[in-house]
Amino acid sequence: MFKTIFMWFLFGMLVVITVSASLTIFMAREGIILTGREDILSAALESHGLRCLEIYQERGPMSLREELRKIADETGLFIHILDERGNPLLPYPRSRKLKELWFEAKKSRQEIINRRDFVAIFKRITVGDGKNYILVGILPKRPLFPGFIRNPKVLAVLVVGFIASVMLLAYVLTRHITDPILELSQAAKAVTEGDFSIRVGEKIKKRRDEIGQLGRVFDEMTCYVNELLEAQNRLLRDISHELRSPLARLMVALELVRKGLPEHNQKLLDRVEKEASTLGEMIGQILSVSRLEQEMGKKSFSEDDLVQFVRSIIDDSKIEAEKDGKVMTLHSQVDRLVVTMKPSMLRSAIENVLRNAIRFSPKGGEILIYIEKEENLAKVTIRDHGQGVPEEDTEKLFRPFYRVESSRDRQKGGVGLGLAIAKRALEYHGGGIEATNAPGGGLMVTMWLPLCKG
Repeated sequence: MFKTIFMWFLFGMLVVITVSASLTIFMAREGIILTGREDILSAALESHGLRCLEIYQERGPMSLREELRKIADETGLFIHILDERGNPLLPYPRSRKLKELWFEAKKSRQEIINRRDFVAIFKRITVGDGKNYILVGILPKRPLFPGFIRNPKVLAVLVVGFIASVMLLAYVLTRHITDPILELSQAAKAVTEGDFSIRVGEKIKKRRDEIGQLGRVFDEMTCYVNELLEAQNRLLRDISHELRSPLARLMVALELVRKGLPEHNQKLLDRVEKEASTLGEMIGQILSVSRLEQEMGKKSFSEDDLVQFVRSIIDDSKIEAEKDGKVMTLHSQVDRLVVTMKPSMLRSAIENVLRNAIRFSPKGGEILIYIEKEENLAKVTIRDHGQGVPEEDTEKLFRPFYRVESSRDRQKGGVGLGLAIAKRALEYHGGGIEATNAPGGGLMVTMWLPLCKG
């Protein structure tokens, strides 16, 4: 953004200055505007002209010719003296042209005639003997920057100085715009990382333009979002904790009632106990979601070996699998895959998928875990040998509280939050997750993460 704005400022100022200078030079040469030299020329003509008339009357035409030549050599101003009829006192080859200019000025009632190559000024003078004369001053036009043209080094220095000045001005203007935007961008990034205490600088908020207004609105938005998220998390925690106490009392009461009921009524209590257990699991998952939201607000990433990380998760889950005679087998194509991870969050995601596989695999079944590298991604695939899910439900598995309407979920339970938590955690790491039915039966869940660069 800085480069773009800087180049546009630089280009725009160069164009404006170049066009303005070119138009000024053009209009000055064409006589559309006056350069200010006309007034000086008029005063010089009157001063020199009166002295020339005195010389003419006292010494004659030859002395006048010498004086006029001297003035032309010293000042570049060519002076001619005309009588009342427009005839020059000292004829020269262009006397006729000079007479035409005088009649043109007389007709248009102008003292100055501005041509492309010269400026002519006319002054009517009356001397002591009552005779009237017309003083004509002609100044040839020269380039506005003759010294630059004659001296290339001076021209080069001035061009470089001009460009440097324009670049400096463009840089200052660009910084004035982009610096506060960059600060706002960094503040927004901090908010996405969960730092809601961040505020934009007072320098930005004191500005009276749209950027200052944006800074003030940004702070108001951050405060509001922070309060909203805190209220949401507090509500989830409070509800979950408040529900756990009566749920625990309900489980105790069930055990007491079970002891006093005949055996044929135990099925009703089993049903109540199962639903209470499901409710307890759901509360636990809601708390997990709340903790996940809090973790997502703190970007404490580290670079770790994914292969070793998955091995540790498998070791922790073996007890749960082995009680039903289930076996977990790891197949890894590589010995080491380094990824950027938040260990607690990624562990929760992989554990949820692995526990689902353990839950839905039949007794004595095998859970297969594959780790492979594919281009710049690390992939972890977990396959169970259960009944799988209908094809139309594979994409819906990652929706919160979604449960497949099949014997798979009716028999095994589950509240439908585990895979949703895994999806959010993996996407937070820049990865993803998908589920497909494996050939030969069972569900295959594939997770992927970007590999560390370098």
